[in-house]
Amino acid sequence: MPNQETIFKALVRYRRAANLAGENAGFGGHMHDGGASVMHSRADAYEAGLHGTIPDFLADYVKEAEQAEDPEYATFLRLKKKFDKK
Repeated sequence: MPNQETIFKALVRYRRAANLAGENAGFGGHMHDGGASVMHSRADAYEAGLHGTIPDFLADYVKEAEQAEDPEYATFLRLKKKFDKK
């Protein structure tokens, strides 16, 4: 397994490749980014995993999952539905 410094250097190279893919697509007149956004999302998710944080694109889903497991939130939704009838 590579050490952390090597992994970060690889991520820098990966992000450069993503930027290059986007630039090439733009200069080529394509109507897409050449996969750059997917590459950046993957790098963001990997980095978030390394740091033990939640990537931005998962934040809303994590919140929904936490709320679905929270009995107090279920009670709140039930009461809201009951009293917000208009």
